[in-house]
Amino acid sequence: MNIEIEIKAKVKDHQEIKKRLKKIGAKFLGSLHQLDTYYILNESWRQKIGPRLRIRQDLTHKKYSWEYHEPFGNNQAKENEVIIDNPKMADYIFKKMGCKIDVTIDKKREKYRLKDINIDLDTVKGLGRFIEVEIMNKNKTTSLKRLKSLLELLGVPAKDYADYTTYVHLMWQKQGKQIRN
Repeated sequence: MNIEIEIKAKVKDHQEIKKRLKKIGAKFLGSLHQLDTYYILNESWRQKIGPRLRIRQDLTHKKYSWEYHEPFGNNQAKENEVIIDNPKMADYIFKKMGCKIDVTIDKKREKYRLKDINIDLDTVKGLGRFIEVEIMNKNKTTSLKRLKSLLELLGVPAKDYADYTTYVHLMWQKQGKQIRN
């Protein structure tokens, strides 16, 4: 189990950010196409800070996992992940257990790394372009300070940060689904 601390921001364009990433020595790790299918047991799972159950399909590398995220405050979640070889069977099992598909997030991702910080430039179908920076660490205050400094260096203004808004939350808003606090 890892503790993920992240900041996401909406951006107009990735090109200037890519130039700045290169300038500061971030390593390009590759591109991929991910399809994340999120499941809920009932409507109470649609919370601002609540559990997330998903099947992630890396369609580029044919890698699959199911994940359970347990958020415990803004910008933090415990990640529990299991590698699977058959996403259709996992989907079948979740549905037999009473889960239903809530939203699907289809994104193209370009991955970078700078020391211990993961940087993702995402283009999300129906939502637009984003940058996501994350670090696996237990010290939230120090981690957030480092992530904000990096975003500033990349030219991403603080006003564009999503206040603990995930792609799931953004899709719920777009689809008019109610989010519980």
